[in-house]
Amino acid sequence: MGSMKDYLEWRGDISFKDIGPNAVDSLMFATLCYIHLNNIMPSDFCKKLKITEVNKAYKALPKEEQGIVRRKTDIELLDAMASFRRFKNTILFGHVEEINLEDETQFAAITYLLEDGTVHVTFRGTDNTVPGWKEDFNMSFMEEVPGQGKAVKYLEKIAAVTEGQIIISGHSKGGNFSQYCAIKCSKLVQDRIKAVYSFDGPGFMTDILDSEEYHRIEKRVHSYIPDSSMVGMFMNHIEKNGIVKSNNPSSGFLQHDPYSWEILGGDFIYAPKLASSSHLTDTSIKAILSELTPEERKLLSDHLFNSFNGGDVKYVADVFKPANIVASIKGMQEIPKERQQIVKDAQKKLMNVLYENFKENFKSSQEK
Repeated sequence: MGSMKDYLEWRGDISFKDIGPNAVDSLMFATLCYIHLNNIMPSDFCKKLKITEVNKAYKALPKEEQGIVRRKTDIELLDAMASFRRFKNTILFGHVEEINLEDETQFAAITYLLEDGTVHVTFRGTDNTVPGWKEDFNMSFMEEVPGQGKAVKYLEKIAAVTEGQIIISGHSKGGNFSQYCAIKCSKLVQDRIKAVYSFDGPGFMTDILDSEEYHRIEKRVHSYIPDSSMVGMFMNHIEKNGIVKSNNPSSGFLQHDPYSWEILGGDFIYAPKLASSSHLTDTSIKAILSELTPEERKLLSDHLFNSFNGGDVKYVADVFKPANIVASIKGMQEIPKERQQIVKDAQKKLMNVLYENFKENFKSSQEK
């Protein structure tokens, strides 16, 4: 079945002036957000570059200045989009990229100005940095993680220097940031928002979903998840999810890859329902969050990630280096005594919930 590449071949000769942006376009912009443009795009919100100029400048950079490439296909996507009529006149600006070890933040965003006047804001999802993954865990016990607050400020800043309708999108954690800033921004900005797209993004604690701000934007929020979603099952959603077929037969994290999502014409190909593995993930996560107190979630998260502090760990791959494994084991042994019992109790609850939930789902599958 079709992919983003096939969509480009099908729709690429039609400008945004002729046919406006859709969910597939937004997924492509969200995917481009993973490319590190620090050495091309300044964060002063003044310099604007066409996508063709960005593509040319990026390819001219020495490899050591291109940053860590998440996937080679991201670079190929940029090159392809820059060559098609639909995207070649798109202007990029407002590039921001921050990694802060101290406040456990990984944040990146960029804005696209489309030919039809639409302002398209995108937020990067979780990358391969440890602070990025830690921030994901922090969502389970913090009312607002630093990246979410930065997303609100970013959207307000973009709105102040642009005119016209706004679309916001993001993949993975970027999808959560997209929804969060649309909920928490000023009503003046919120009234300009045409649509919000979350692509396999985690949800929220229930408080925010019950808020007046959320209900003002609710009908403009669109969530898409693959049929064996894992990341999109984290936390709570009340908006209806579009369940997208993936060409990857494996479940979970491999289907999180947007390049595996099937596309036909100008839309995704949809599955009739979630796979059983995704239901297992969903019920397991909800059971864990209901069983563990916010304090227990925080201690478990801190216990896991703080154990890396004794080593040289910035990226996820660094965790598996022998010296850092040793440092991690040592770090886990240095939990203050007053916290050890809380951590042990939380771990016990976690394992019990996972076991009972797996047993119940296995029993249900055998009865069908």
